Amino acid sequence: MKNSSLENLDRRCAWIEEVVRGTIDITAEQENHLKTMKDFSKLEIKTLFAKISYNTLKTAAIRSKLHALPMYSFPNKWMYLLHMRGEAYQNILEKRRNFIPTRKKIDADELEKQAMLHAHICSTAYFDIYKYLEFITLEDKTLSIKTKKGLKNFLAQSSVKFHSILSCDQDHLPATLKLVLGGKKR
Repeated sequence: MKNSSLENLDRRCAWIEEVVRGTIDITAEQENHLKTMKDFSKLEIKTLFAKISYNTLKTAAIRSKLHALPMYSFPNKWMYLLHMRGEAYQNILEKRRNFIPTRKKIDADELEKQAMLHAHICSTAYFDIYKYLEFITLEDKTLSIKTKKGLKNFLAQSSVKFHSILSCDQDHLPATLKLVLGGKKR
C-alpha cells in the first residue's frame, strides 16, 4: 500500500471531522460528494487530498491503525469514515430542512399594484377568449344552429356576469354591492 493512500485517508478523516464539527464551510459540490462513500472517494480538495479509488480508500482504511480517541469505538478506520461521512451528510440534510429563505417584505401599495396588474392580465385574457368565441359564433359557417345558439347564450350570460371587468384602473371598479329587498311574495 502506498504511503500516499494512507496520507490521503488521514487527510480525509481530518477533513470530515472538521465538517462534522462545523468548523469549516463546504461548497455545494463538496456537499454532493458526501452522499455516498463512492462519491466521497471521488472528492478532491486541491490543498488537502486527491481523488482516490473507492477500493483503494477502503483497503487503506481497513488496514490502517486507529490512533485517535474517537476512532477507538470503531473496529477500523473504514467503519469510522463511513460513520463520519454519514453524520456529515445528515447534518447537511438537517440544515437544508431547517433553512427558511428570507422573503422581501412587500408593502401594501406594492401588493395592490401587483393585484391590479394580475386583474388586468386576467381581464385581458377573458376579453381575448370572449372576442374569439364571438367571432367563431358569427363567422364560422360549419357550426350547427344549435351550437351557435348555445355559444350566443353562453356569451350573453358571461357578459352579464363579468360586465364589471373593464380594466385594472380603479376608476372603473364596480359600485359596492347592496342588499335589495324584494322578490316573490308568498
